[in-house]
Amino acid sequence: MFRPRIARACPNPALSTYGGRPSRLSAIARVARIAAKIAGVLVILAIIVLGTRSLSSAMASEATVSQAESSVSPLLKASTDPIDESERATLIDSLVASPADYTENVPEVLQGDAYPSGCEPAALASVLQSMGIDVSLEDMLAYLDYDPDFIDFVYHYAGDPAGSGSAWPPAMVDAANRYLDDAQTAENDTASAASNASGTPASDTSAGDEPNASANGASTSSASANSPSPKTAALQAVNISGASFSEVEQIIAAGYPVMAWTTTSMEDPEFSDYQIFGYQFVVNNHCVVVCGMADDESTVLVMDPLEGMVERDANNFARIYEERGGLAMVVAPTSTLS
Repeated sequence: MFRPRIARACPNPALSTYGGRPSRLSAIARVARIAAKIAGVLVILAIIVLGTRSLSSAMASEATVSQAESSVSPLLKASTDPIDESERATLIDSLVASPADYTENVPEVLQGDAYPSGCEPAALASVLQSMGIDVSLEDMLAYLDYDPDFIDFVYHYAGDPAGSGSAWPPAMVDAANRYLDDAQTAENDTASAASNASGTPASDTSAGDEPNASANGASTSSASANSPSPKTAALQAVNISGASFSEVEQIIAAGYPVMAWTTTSMEDPEFSDYQIFGYQFVVNNHCVVVCGMADDESTVLVMDPLEGMVERDANNFARIYEERGGLAMVVAPTSTLS
């Protein structure tokens, strides 16, 4: 929390008197001084309130942390925890054997002033859009499971994207897959309704069939604009945390963008003493989409929700990424998952 720097008062010529009585200028100065003090108090109170709120997770008692840890269901953990090393190697081999061009289509999705802590949902929206899915940052916000008490940043989004908050890969994998599940349900319902109306059998979209493409390459669907794209039925988000940066390179070389957790402005990670589920909180946490690598491997191309498409020094990016434990996730075709 920043501590406001308070300057010492200095003599003010406006406080002079004329004829032994305070001048009109002196009275105005006194009013201005009082107003300044009130404003200063309000600023300090705001800093205290915001600071307390953003640091509340760090002040959580052991009992509170234990309670939060015990409240997460084994099913959620099993579906969002990192896959093991052998599973990750199998997944990478499958992705390499099934190359795509999604990394060439990664759009800029910026968190903007409205969501100063919305890097994770912005990054996820960008990845899904690169796969032809009509989804917005706001859509992803609706799928986050929130913890307003700032306790669990691993399986929940701790805080508020419109203020202060963050989420680690398990929470984002959960949000992504709940969105994709709803997408498949919406597509099946649409297909059933169309079948009933026409009297013809509905086609099976759960096997990974992709929607028709329009002339500009965008996927088309009979569902409403706010409905998840039917293409999502063939995709699944996977937590690949623990992957080395070399493994991330292999995945993006195969054409699949990777969401990676790094730091704002590529600063050194500022680790907090607070941890939960074995994950240590990082004060300057940031999430980006890795989508390209220079031919000489000197720079990496990332979609940074704060800045847009930027190049980063590859060695420095890899260092920060791996210092943070290699936190990452990928959205992969279900056909590549064993």
